[in-house]
Amino acid sequence: MVADDTAFGTEMRGYRKEDVDRAIQKLRADIERVSNDHASSLKEIQRLLAVNEDLQAELDETGTPTYSGLGTRLESTLRVAEEQSTRLIAQADIDAENLRNAVQAETQKQRSEATAYAVKTREDADSRAAKILGDATDEAEQLTSRARSEEQTLKQDAEREAASTRAAVATEVAEARATAEREAAAMRARAEREAAELKITATNEAAAAREMAAELARDTELGRANFENENAQLRAELARDLEQAGTDLARELETGRAELALEISTARETLANEMEAAHTKLRNETHAANRKLADETAAAQAKLQADIEAGYAALNAETEAARALLEADTLAARTALEGETASATNQLAAETAAARTALATEMAEKRAALEAEVTEKRAALEAETNEARAQLAADIEKQTSDLNRDIERQRAQLASETETTRAALAHRRDESQTSLKREAEEAHNALEVELKTRRDEAEEEFLAKHAEATTQMQKYLDEAQAQLSEAVRSATEKRREAEQLDTSSKAQAKALRESAETRAKELLENAEARSTSIIEEAESRSSQLIAEAEERLARIKAERESVAGYIENLRGVLSQVESVGSDS
Repeated sequence: MVADDTAFGTEMRGYRKEDVDRAIQKLRADIERVSNDHASSLKEIQRLLAVNEDLQAELDETGTPTYSGLGTRLESTLRVAEEQSTRLIAQADIDAENLRNAVQAETQKQRSEATAYAVKTREDADSRAAKILGDATDEAEQLTSRARSEEQTLKQDAEREAASTRAAVATEVAEARATAEREAAAMRARAEREAAELKITATNEAAAAREMAAELARDTELGRANFENENAQLRAELARDLEQAGTDLARELETGRAELALEISTARETLANEMEAAHTKLRNETHAANRKLADETAAAQAKLQADIEAGYAALNAETEAARALLEADTLAARTALEGETASATNQLAAETAAARTALATEMAEKRAALEAEVTEKRAALEAETNEARAQLAADIEKQTSDLNRDIERQRAQLASETETTRAALAHRRDESQTSLKREAEEAHNALEVELKTRRDEAEEEFLAKHAEATTQMQKYLDEAQAQLSEAVRSATEKRREAEQLDTSSKAQAKALRESAETRAKELLENAEARSTSIIEEAESRSSQLIAEAEERLARIKAERESVAGYIENLRGVLSQVESVGSDS
């Protein structure tokens, strides 16, 4: 008896070849044994039919004797013997016909069962092939989905790193630009202060010279000429110093702008090259992964299709060979085997479904927890980043407001002092015109120097506060970048843990499936052993029935021979009686 379901060990792309060959060899051996038994049964049936035909021919050759002229008692005796022999022969014919009909019915039933078994075997093969194809398709879809997910993750990481690098470069560029502008403003204020001091010094010296010239009006024309020459030299030197300071300041500003532009251009080119290299590498890896996945999927589908076609061909050939070669009395054994196989299959399906449901539930819960944790960390990181940016903007705005208020206060105080000085000068104007004019010029010059000094100090203080704010902002950005890197690393670890969990879950499912297949195989082996014993019992019963039929035919033949001998004796007696009657 061939088992309806055979548990084949699975490999990467189909069933294991050794298991399939072994199952096919076993199936062929069972078919050959059934064919031999069926041939033996047919030979025995043909022999019995031949014996029956011989008996019928002998009966036909004997003919029907006449009993006229033998007396009433002898005629009655002969007629009783003839009727008994006729009944025996009729019963033998009926038994032979019944045996022939039973053999034909059993043969027809075996053919029907063979046809049903072949159809069921083919349906099982189709369902297995469909299941293998579905598993291969699901595995290919999982590989494709995983490759796409990895591609999306790599793309998002690259975009995130590019955005972070772009923001860092923009921050550094803005910081460098602001620092250069503040340094240029400080240098400009310092140069203006030095120029104002030189101007005040020159003005004071000129005033002193004018006073000396007024007091020394009585000096000679030579002294006046010398004074004018010295004054002209001083003015020329002052003009040259002012021009040299302006030239140096312009050169330093131009050099700073050129260096800043070069650094910005270099940073932009480096960033563009890195982004282009990252995008190129990502595209190449993505294309390579897609090509590899497509090649593996095509190879798996081709091998699977070839295995299915080969299985179909072998199954069709074996089904056609086994359709006409099945033995008798296997209906009960096959029914019991099918019941046990269906029970084992249902139990295996229930256990597999329960294991898959539990595994899917556990994976869904862990995946949901992982996604919730990643979402929570991402939201917390975004909240902290937004809070840090808001705090940084508030600190910068506060420091700017404080600095503007200090500048306005100093300007107001300076304006108040200027007004006070102007009022005092106006009040003392009438006292001494010359002294008032000199003091006014000195106060004005001192005021300009003080204004330049305070402006320079305010610029330096603002530059220092800007540098401090820039440092604080860079610190916040570094902390945010570190938190982002930590979150990315945590997400990567969670993703790796999820992949490990997926792999372990698949391994557990595979082990569970192998255990279930082993159990099903044991059940099938037990069912095959039981069916073998049932078949042996059926064969023994068939042999016993055949022996009883042969014995019964032998008894019928012996009775027929005895009746034929008795009739021959009667014929001899009748012949003697007729000869005696003719002699007398």
